[in-house]
Amino acid sequence: MTILTLTLNPAIDHVLWVDHFQLGHTLRATSETRTPSGKGVGSSLVLHELGADTTAFGFAAGLTGSMLTALLDQAGIPHELLAASGETRIATLIVDQHSGLQSTVSAATLRVDEPGFTHLLDRLATASAWGIICAGSVPPGLPADAYATILRRLHATNLVTLLDTSGAALSAGVTGLPHVLKINADEARSLDGDLALSVASALDVRAALDQLRRYLGRWAREAIVVTLGRDGALAVRPDGDYRVHPLNVPVVSTAGAGDALNAGLMLALSRGESWSAALAWGTAAASSVVMNAGTAVCQRRQVEELYRQVTVEEIIFHD
Repeated sequence: MTILTLTLNPAIDHVLWVDHFQLGHTLRATSETRTPSGKGVGSSLVLHELGADTTAFGFAAGLTGSMLTALLDQAGIPHELLAASGETRIATLIVDQHSGLQSTVSAATLRVDEPGFTHLLDRLATASAWGIICAGSVPPGLPADAYATILRRLHATNLVTLLDTSGAALSAGVTGLPHVLKINADEARSLDGDLALSVASALDVRAALDQLRRYLGRWAREAIVVTLGRDGALAVRPDGDYRVHPLNVPVVSTAGAGDALNAGLMLALSRGESWSAALAWGTAAASSVVMNAGTAVCQRRQVEELYRQVTVEEIIFHD
């Protein structure tokens, strides 16, 4: 089954590894990579590596847009990038190998007009697939509720939808009620500042899950997944809750880890696997990504090995 990805504001990630990053100094990187990026694009890269059929939808513009297309072709990712004005973003990521910290700098250089958005909606409405991952920021020219509009249109096509965005796009996007909402702890608190997402004890986990459960039907139709970095993840569904324990793996680059979780999760669900298994596949894919240089770079055999190591606690509710 095909899983589409939609990245309204894709990018090219230019990652530079330096030994010690210092402002005001000329630095020589020890290595660099250039990877097609944007959250949905990252998911397509992982889906392709895991053997799934995927097509990356989105916009592209200018010379950097041509580079993005070439990089996707080089990676073997089918794509449909509609024309926009300006230039596709270049995101520069600086990874300090000494501290392990990473900084990202990018600018909003692509702009989409209303006819372009209408063209995208029409094209998505006729796309044949099992599901779609809608992810990333909303570019200039589009309203904050662009994802909500897209989700409402896609629900008529019976595609399974996952939303992963932030800021105003998230606040407006949840009104479109995706089937699955994937957010991190900061994004969850941007929607409800009173959320306490501690996993320090079993009681804290239960309290966090109970709070999230209140938003089923308000933020998402079928599931809310909240990633907690080194603390793993929490997920709620109408029939049960889940605590996903993190894997202790060496971290090379965190770029694209969330995109990998989306890919592994949706791929498993498209194959009819349980939610517990889907969360484990997503965690394994994300763990593989952080172990490899670049953005959303994983290894299929590594993911399969890591999957067997993931622990997912499942609490099933019965009426």
